[in-house]
Amino acid sequence: LWRVEAQNAALRCMEIWHAPGVAVPHLTAACRTSLFARGAGLPGTVWADARPAWVLAVPDEEAFSRRAAVVEDGLRAASAFPIQAGQEVVGVVEFFAHDRREPDSDMVSILAELSGELGQFIERDRAQVALRQSEVRFRAVLNNVVDGIITFNSEGLVEWMNPAAVKIFGYDLSELLGKSVQLLLSGPAESLTDDETTRRARQGLTRKIGIGREMTGRRKDGTV
Repeated sequence: LWRVEAQNAALRCMEIWHAPGVAVPHLTAACRTSLFARGAGLPGTVWADARPAWVLAVPDEEAFSRRAAVVEDGLRAASAFPIQAGQEVVGVVEFFAHDRREPDSDMVSILAELSGELGQFIERDRAQVALRQSEVRFRAVLNNVVDGIITFNSEGLVEWMNPAAVKIFGYDLSELLGKSVQLLLSGPAESLTDDETTRRARQGLTRKIGIGREMTGRRKDGTV
């Protein structure tokens, strides 16, 4: 399984599978250490053309970049098909066989359907990685601002505090997670978690721009 690495503008081998009892150490090593640019080698050609490709006799193809490894492992034929997310090729699946394999229209149809499913999986994985990286960057910013920042849910239960807020209020984060934000207020919290705020939070709505609230806080030692 080859996956497009945007930062390198190349395909990198991510996974290798083979049947039980089949040993392909030379090809495995060659794939693990190879990168293919668009249009280079069998994987790169499939990436560029966005359609399946076959090599019926790899030993006869001197230009095949991993030819020596294929021959060492007793393989002969190779094929590959693109993994697509919409119109974008996000990866390539490559197959090798010990005997000559002619293109099969039924197999092409099956692989085309599989391509779409794999493409969706890769897109979801890529989106999750991007989200995690964004969250890490966001938390890094919040962790280094001098203002205290506290997040809590629609029920008024604390979900997170940045180091500045921990220092200001004198609590360890573990002491407040899942606890009512009322612990940090010197007055009633009803105005902070009123019906309108709860309704908007549950509907994914933000507060109105320009409208804020000032409230008096209470530290762990009781001072305000």
